[in-house]
Amino acid sequence: LVSCQHILGSVIPQFSAMRLGTPNIKFSEIVGKPYSTSRAATLELVRVGFSVDRKSIVIPERSKFSFGSYQSFHQDIAAAQIHKAIAIDVPISDPIIIMDDGGSLIYEIGNLLQNGRLIRPVVCIEQTTYGLRTARAVLRSLVATNQSFCVINVAASSVKLSHEYPHIGQSVVSNLLEWIDTIYKSGHLRQRKLRTIGIIGFGGVGLSVAHACASSWIMERFARLGLSDRVWVHDTSALRLQKARNMDVIPTDSVEQIIEACDIVVGATGEGAIGSREASRLRDGTVLVSASSGDLEFAGLAGWPVFQTPLMPGATVLSEFDRTHGLLTARGPKGQLVHIVNGGFPVNFTGEVDPISLDQIIATRGLMLGAYLQAVQIATSMARGGHALGEIALRSDMQSY
Repeated sequence: LVSCQHILGSVIPQFSAMRLGTPNIKFSEIVGKPYSTSRAATLELVRVGFSVDRKSIVIPERSKFSFGSYQSFHQDIAAAQIHKAIAIDVPISDPIIIMDDGGSLIYEIGNLLQNGRLIRPVVCIEQTTYGLRTARAVLRSLVATNQSFCVINVAASSVKLSHEYPHIGQSVVSNLLEWIDTIYKSGHLRQRKLRTIGIIGFGGVGLSVAHACASSWIMERFARLGLSDRVWVHDTSALRLQKARNMDVIPTDSVEQIIEACDIVVGATGEGAIGSREASRLRDGTVLVSASSGDLEFAGLAGWPVFQTPLMPGATVLSEFDRTHGLLTARGPKGQLVHIVNGGFPVNFTGEVDPISLDQIIATRGLMLGAYLQAVQIATSMARGGHALGEIALRSDMQSY
């Protein structure tokens, strides 16, 4: 098993149950993501007998890499872990199971399969929409081959869509408001009052953020901070914009309109909300917030001078996490100053052991456990000469359970 997961408290019972249910499976080092990794959860994961790829949880300083480049940093680590796993001396019929979050492991295993450097059967599990796009691209490239390669789609499972996204939306908006409150108290933005919020990307996360904005307790906090009770939303899909029109939001098919109308811009595309063309039009004082993964949303700011903005006077001793996840200010070509919260990483990863409480996120962990058991069944069949190629839905009985 080669796995990539956010190393949080909630993954410990997930991995413990996986190991308990399949004692003969070899577990490689778990690949984490430094912007989400909890040090306490990492120590506990190691204490109970798992190994963690140390390079994958070291936070690169923002001064050493530009916005949008985190993905390549993470990809190199994921590739190294794949190569380490396939070098293990085991029978060629023994399958590899890939449990991925974001598609980096799947991308590298796909490269090896396409180039004929791997002939071992592979079963993948993917839990994100972004990673699913990578998995589907690999499947298309292998359709004419005789490779035994399949992907279990957890990302689109009905239980994940109905149980996880609402909690993500609440977490994103709650943390966004904490940031706005902190920025005001620190003395920044005195020259400009933040009033409007725009969401770029109206998929599962964007929709959940919009729904969260409409909840009564969030509306009360909006009022206290002087924010408008209506949000703008943008998407390239006419179908999603039609869905937006049925809500009490302001839909637009123009990113430029979001930039011009909104003081706070939330990136929720999973690919990139602000490109270089859009970045050049950002107004002075705009606050950028990522609700996505990695730091792809604001890649258009690459090349802008960036400096750390102190939130507390006299605070000179900061941890690596604090330095990387603090408030950044970037200076644009027209001299405009744009503020990026949480270092451009997802706003709802705060360094806590479980940013979303265990009772709320446990359904997702259960789905991943169910997908793993389904993958083991498929892998067992492959080891006995069975063949599988394609995208496979997470079993309905697993979801019901």
